[in-house]
Amino acid sequence: MQDLELLERERELHALNALIDATSRGMGRLVIVEGSAGIGKTRLLAAARAQAQRAGMRVLVARGCELEQEFAYGVVRQLFEPVLASGDKAERDELLSGAAAQAGVLFDAAEAVGDISFALLHGLFWLTANLAQRPLLLVVDDLHWADAPSLRFLAYLMPRLEGLPLLVAVGLRPAEPAADPHLLAQLTTDPLATTLRPAPLSGAASAHLVRTVLGGRAADAFCVACHTATGGNPLLLRELADMAAAEGLEATSAGLVRLHEIGSQAVKRRVALRLARLGPPATALCGALAILGDGTDCAHVAVLAGLTPADAMQTVRRLIDIEILQQNPPATVEVSSNGTISFVHPLVRAAVYEGLLAPARLDGHARAARLLADSGEAPERAAAHLLLVPPAEDSFVVTTLRRAADQAFARGSPDNAVSYLERCLHEPPPETERADVLFQLGAAAQLLDAAKSADYLAAALGAAADPEHRAVIGELLGL
Repeated sequence: MQDLELLERERELHALNALIDATSRGMGRLVIVEGSAGIGKTRLLAAARAQAQRAGMRVLVARGCELEQEFAYGVVRQLFEPVLASGDKAERDELLSGAAAQAGVLFDAAEAVGDISFALLHGLFWLTANLAQRPLLLVVDDLHWADAPSLRFLAYLMPRLEGLPLLVAVGLRPAEPAADPHLLAQLTTDPLATTLRPAPLSGAASAHLVRTVLGGRAADAFCVACHTATGGNPLLLRELADMAAAEGLEATSAGLVRLHEIGSQAVKRRVALRLARLGPPATALCGALAILGDGTDCAHVAVLAGLTPADAMQTVRRLIDIEILQQNPPATVEVSSNGTISFVHPLVRAAVYEGLLAPARLDGHARAARLLADSGEAPERAAAHLLLVPPAEDSFVVTTLRRAADQAFARGSPDNAVSYLERCLHEPPPETERADVLFQLGAAAQLLDAAKSADYLAAALGAAADPEHRAVIGELLGL
């Protein structure tokens, strides 16, 4: 049977297969799968991945996340870290040979110094080219949530695609605000870009899906009502049909009033019902994952949820079985406590996250930041959570945000550094550190906004007491 979420997607599948064939012949291209949430972008990208693997291509995958838009090169790291970490040293050295060596700083524990943004982009291109010695597919789902430096890399890559056996396939919601709208527009209008816009399901396909879930006797009027309530959106339609089945709703004209009541909240109510059936561990684990974000290590999720590793793994298996979670990549083997997990769709994560009470969200983000910092994760991962936590005169917050700013600036992302340091000022830092933070902020801002940089440096000069420190600040301010 055809995948229900791929009904009426023959045109898109044909286009993707043709692009994969062209890539195998050395024709580099970008394909954009564009549409609203739940329209089937992720399913089409998954189909492209499967076809590319059958064609013998190497496939690297990443997914943008709302929570990590301030994490410089977060999407790039998702793409390349697994292949650099899983290979032996000889393979890693070969991939990072020549000009690609300039990208090594992004994947090493040691921090870089100075402005390396162009060198890093150049190195990442050559890393990509080295990987493309064998036809390569890069998949980035939810590109609208990608961090600006990763968008900058993709924009840098586009003029250099021709002649490379490389296909970049991205999923995009055009209505979502991007970290850098200009860069996103540059990508989507590139001459090498092909845009696929899967349409809502027709009335006939919607009826087929509803009857597959509820039985062949579902009345025409009921199927039409389901199609109207969801606009033919495949995910919403499936969730509405599942919800109707779970509530024992009669799929006839008599069930229409109740159908309208559950229609607008189908995903949220369906997720809540599934979690309620599995009990508190499932609710706690999904809440923890919603806070930490898709692609998080199972071990981190277990700690934040307050579950033992064994209980967490058992719960993850059950949540995969009922299509709430998926293993990364989608589970084909036993779930591993060392692996990462995600929700099956951003709408499911949104339903869980929105169901958390505000105090629980804030507490969760605060605890997540400490968990990630204690686990040795990059400071920017912890900082992403701290940006969502209200100021509390916490020295941990100040230290973590300053470290994250240093790392972001060193890796060529001064805009992220400024975001971290401006949040740091609101914590606020101790008076003994205020001049240092202002100076750090002024130095980062000089690459973005000269007037803002001058204001911060003038404030740093006023706050500094040490003559030597004042001289250093004054020199930069003078420039």
